[in-house]
Amino acid sequence: VYGEDSVRAARASLAAAMQGRHSDYQQALFEDGEIRSTAQLDEQALIDLAEELGLDIGQFTEDLRSEEVARTIADHAAQGVELGAVTTPSFVIGGAPSVGAQPTAHFVAQIDEALEKAGP
Repeated sequence: VYGEDSVRAARASLAAAMQGRHSDYQQALFEDGEIRSTAQLDEQALIDLAEELGLDIGQFTEDLRSEEVARTIADHAAQGVELGAVTTPSFVIGGAPSVGAQPTAHFVAQIDEALEKAGP
């Protein structure tokens, strides 16, 4: 959504996940639902956040910069586009994309339909 800032944040989140700390990192990254500035999403700021959370900084930094993490993020982004998730927010329920903010009734209907198709 925010270009390179989003990509960097996604890589940092995956690096944290590789240490079993994805949820902690995501909660700290988006604390109180705040959108971080470009400066708060630069590499050093993301590393500093990992350090605040007590992650292994050497491993985190290596993973953050790794080709494996970059490839995983790129593959997931491509998969999202293939599924029709082309904007924020996007949801995929039962294989069907739902793009943009929708009323609750829309999601209930989509979930009910997915459950019906899935069977018992």
